[in-house]
Amino acid sequence: MLADRYKRFVVGSPDPGKAIAAFKEAVGRGLADLSAVFREGGGGVEELKRRWVELTGITDEVTGHLAQTVRQINELKAAFTGLGVKIYEEFRDPIRDTIADLKAFLDNAGPFISVLHEIGTAIGQNHLGPISMPFAPSAGPLAPEVGGEWNT
Repeated sequence: MLADRYKRFVVGSPDPGKAIAAFKEAVGRGLADLSAVFREGGGGVEELKRRWVELTGITDEVTGHLAQTVRQINELKAAFTGLGVKIYEEFRDPIRDTIADLKAFLDNAGPFISVLHEIGTAIGQNHLGPISMPFAPSAGPLAPEVGGEWNT
């Protein structure tokens, strides 16, 4: 339709320069760039469509297949979203309870962490002396030395 209007009002105009300017203003710059195609009327558009199909392989049939695939992908995406919601709803309360329990543990873990830090510091500085245990591995890094003390 635009090609026919172009041919009618621009090509057949007594002042093509003004007609092109008016056409560009009417259809915008993007469509005006196709003026070479429009000069030939509907045949120019058909030629452009033929070249497009030739270069891309995107026919009307392929476009239909692509549209069908996009619909199926969107349906699959919606199904996965629904599955995620169902999983969340199923485990929502246990997840919330676990998070609350962990938060309470961490809020009350300060003194415990301090004691662990003190024990770690004492071990690191060897303030505890030799460690003796009621059972002894027969080999390895924790095996007792000849004097009965544990290797550290």
